[in-house]
Amino acid sequence: MKKIIYILMLIPLLIGCAPVASASIGSSCESLQPTPGDVQYALNFGSSLFTEAVWVRSYSVYEQEAIVNWTHRSVAALSDVSMQLFCNDNGTADLELYYNTDTLKEKFSNYDSINIVTSCKNKDIVLYELDAVEEGSNYTIHQWFQPLNKTRLLSVVIVFPKEETALTTKYSEQLFPDLPACK
Repeated sequence: MKKIIYILMLIPLLIGCAPVASASIGSSCESLQPTPGDVQYALNFGSSLFTEAVWVRSYSVYEQEAIVNWTHRSVAALSDVSMQLFCNDNGTADLELYYNTDTLKEKFSNYDSINIVTSCKNKDIVLYELDAVEEGSNYTIHQWFQPLNKTRLLSVVIVFPKEETALTTKYSEQLFPDLPACK
């Protein structure tokens, strides 16, 4: 019996990266500040994958966004998980106005060179795959957007050195099993 309980406890950790604790995200814009549930959702998303033994975590809360930054301890890699608030009339329905090839080039303009390779969509998840160069090093970037309700958008970015394709694949598959890559 103990073995069955132990196995049942491990299943969520082995299956994927759904939030560890039940965090009730906000659904309105009564305040432009993320709710405690918004912050907790961002902190929990992928936390079973981004272990503190391998990654260093920091987070910040701003008006209309809670963002968690993960920096790999031994590989030049990083990830950002953010909960963004969309408080205009159309909310996340206008996602293409905020995130498209032009705005993504601007978002990643701190790289020496950025190239949007492709983009794709599966149900409500959008993925952009980018190639970047910084100080002579090549990187692969995956940027996902997933509306969680009319006012909340989950944004997840992973950046790995180009030669770390196995890590890029592993993290992509575990973070977004329904859309790990554009085919």
